[in-house]
Amino acid sequence: MSSDPEASATPNERRYTPRYELKFGPQLLAVYFGARSCGFCTQPSFKSALRRLGTALATQAAAAGRTFHFLAVAVDWDAAEGVEYLRQLGEFDEICAGGKWLNTAVAQRLFRDGRAGVPTLVLYERTITAVRENDTLIFSPERELARFEDARRIVEWVEVGAPIAELFGASPAESGARVT
Repeated sequence: MSSDPEASATPNERRYTPRYELKFGPQLLAVYFGARSCGFCTQPSFKSALRRLGTALATQAAAAGRTFHFLAVAVDWDAAEGVEYLRQLGEFDEICAGGKWLNTAVAQRLFRDGRAGVPTLVLYERTITAVRENDTLIFSPERELARFEDARRIVEWVEVGAPIAELFGASPAESGARVT
C-alpha cells in the first residue's frame, strides 16, 4: 500500500496545505485522534473525509477571522507506524505519534473528561498573543467547541462541509455539537 496520500485521492478531494507562519489572534485548533489499528479509522470513506477536513475548516476559520491549526495524534504503540498511518490522511500542521494511550497528547487532551476512544475529533478555540519585551507567546485557555467520537458522524459532518460558524460564540452544549 502506498504511503503517498495523493495516490489514493479522488479528484474532488481538496487537500489541506499547512501554512507555516506565526499569526496572532483567535485560532481554530482541530485535533484528530486515530490509530492504524482502528478499523473505523482505516475505512476508505473515513480517510477520504479526513483528507478534506483540513481545507474545509481552514477556509471557514479564515472567513471567521481566525487562523487554523490541525494537529493529528496517532494512538499507536509504535511511533513510526503511527506516522505512516497519518501520512495516508494528508498533511497536518503538527503530529504526535506513539505510546498508545500513554501518548502525551492523549493524556492531555483526550482523557480530560475521563473518556478516550478513536476516532475522535475535537475542535477548540484559543487566542495567541505575544509579549514583545521578552519574545514570549501566550496561549489563552482553550475552549472546546465540539467533539465528535464516532467515525460515521465525522464522515457525515464532513460530507455537509464540516460547518463551524454556529460554534463560535456558543458552548458545545448550546450548539449541540458534542457528538458521541
